[in-house]
This record gives sequence, C-alpha cells and structure tokens, in this order.
Amino acid sequence: MQDFPWAFDDNSVEELVLVHVLEHVGQTTDDFRSVIQEMHRVMQHDGRVHVVVPDPAHDHFEIDPTHVRAIRPELFMMLSKVRNAEWQSGGLACSPLARSWNVDFEVVKVERELDPGFKAWAAENNIAIDENAIRYFRNSVVQTYIELKAVKETA
Repeated sequence: MQDFPWAFDDNSVEELVLVHVLEHVGQTTDDFRSVIQEMHRVMQHDGRVHVVVPDPAHDHFEIDPTHVRAIRPELFMMLSKVRNAEWQSGGLACSPLARSWNVDFEVVKVERELDPGFKAWAAENNIAIDENAIRYFRNSVVQTYIELKAVKETA
C-alpha cells in the first residue's frame, strides 16, 4: 500500500474497498499524502472508494499498536475542492488539502456503527443518540463507513 506507484494505470479503478486499512498506513504526513494521491490517481471519475475505519475515540482503536493514524469523516471533507473553496470564501481556517495535495473527493455517505454497550446504556438512561452524543461519549462508535466519490477533471 505504501510502495508507489501502485500497479494500476491512471483512471483505471472504478471501485476501491479499504476495510480497516487506512488507520494502518501513512504514519508520516508525507506517507499519508502519497497514499491519498495514489488513490486519486488510480480512480476513475465518479469512481467510489469505500472506507471502513475504527473510531479513534473507541478502545478498539487505542489498544491496537498497529494503528498509526486516526481517520474521521471530516478528514475527507478536507480532500474536497468544493469544500476548500467554500471554506476559503467564508474565511475559515481549514486546511485546503484537496488543493495542496491536488486531489478531489466528495463524501457521499457516512454511517456509524454504534457500540452495543453504548446503545444499551443510552436507552437505559434516556439519552438521545445524536451527533452530540456520538461526539462527546467515548466508546459510542465502534467503526465508521465512509463512501467517497473521486472527482476528476473531464475534457
């Protein structure tokens, strides 16, 4: 995964599935950038990348010494040129990674798998499971599924 270039032609991959992979690669920013750039290079326009990663705020992520990078859906928003432009026009101080890394992905879908123990505890205590609960309670989410769409310049 970190031997570049990958053995695929440019724009040759329609669908890429990365299940519990990205949290194990790219220990340095340069290495991670290279993985993302290779991913973009091989993807076809509108190709889909399916990513499943453990939630960094769950014990399963923290106890595995092979996990070198926390991956959250918000990371992929930084890889969108549309989002980068919106942030720039709004004066927000978000990293425009799509522009500086010359990649472009749109987040199509995000689904979170809730921890069964957290779900039971929340139900017993009448706690609504919403984005705030997910954000503030450790061990609430076991893993996250993220679907990305590769965006390429079309002639």
